[in-house]
Parts: sequence; C-alpha cells; structure tokens
Amino acid sequence: MAQPGDEPAASTFTGKIVSQNGDRFILRDDVNEVWYHLDDQAQAQKYLGKDVLVTGVLDGRSDMIHVRNIVMAKP
Repeated sequence: MAQPGDEPAASTFTGKIVSQNGDRFILRDDVNEVWYHLDDQAQAQKYLGKDVLVTGVLDGRSDMIHVRNIVMAKP
C-alpha cells in the first residue's frame, strides 16, 4: 500500500492547449519545442487555445502529464 509522500513530486509545465487531430488535447511548449499528452482531457478542453500553466507529474516514458491542476498563464 502506498504511503503519503510516495507519489512523485509535481512539476509545472507552461504552454498552450491545442487539439491534436481534433480529438485529443495536448500541451504544446513552443519555447522548448516539445509537446505533452494530458491525462485529464475534460479539464484541458476548457483551456483550448489558451496559454496555461499545468501542474502535474510527467511520465517520461509516454510524455504524459498526470494533471493535478491547470490555470491560465499570466500575460
């Protein structure tokens, strides 16, 4: 059984939520020229086309962020 504190530390990722093929929402980071899959598609959809800060845990094997929170980026 997992103990509190066993989960990996969350990181913050910046970028824009874009639609991939019209059916998946991803975080596109133009500064670093990378993009990430997001496991919380419902929350990501609310920010389509917006610059955001995504807090979550990155699974490096699949480039999937396990989303904990998404907020609008400050201009």
